[in-house]
Amino acid sequence: MVNKFIKITREFNFAMAHCLPNHCKKCRFIHGHNYKMFITVGVSEYEFNKSKNEESTDYGMVMDFGDLNKIVNELIVDKYDHSLVLWKKYISNMDKFKNLINNELSEEELSKWNIHIIPYRPTAENMCIDYYNILHN
Repeated sequence: MVNKFIKITREFNFAMAHCLPNHCKKCRFIHGHNYKMFITVGVSEYEFNKSKNEESTDYGMVMDFGDLNKIVNELIVDKYDHSLVLWKKYISNMDKFKNLINNELSEEELSKWNIHIIPYRPTAENMCIDYYNILHN
């Protein structure tokens, strides 16, 4: 018997700037993208509706899309939309950005400018891993 999965997918859109240090092309400069992120949530057919009462509002659903929107927007989209994401290792060598990582600007001040200093090179692949981990905690 094949275990089937019931899945829903929601698309999220946001704009964000970054740069890819040491890249051989234009991506090494600070630039922006319009990102599309697809989030899929699923459950096995066996578990689908197992713990739900037929009278409950979420009966017949993997997850309410409104709940999914709230979670993803709160943890990722609202935080990163129209922000600048920089790799900590890269900016430590840039005089103009040294004050960002030398604690001359607090997390609160960075937040006002919507700048995020991250511990990895901000490729789409690395961001997918990070966002996956954020959503699974």
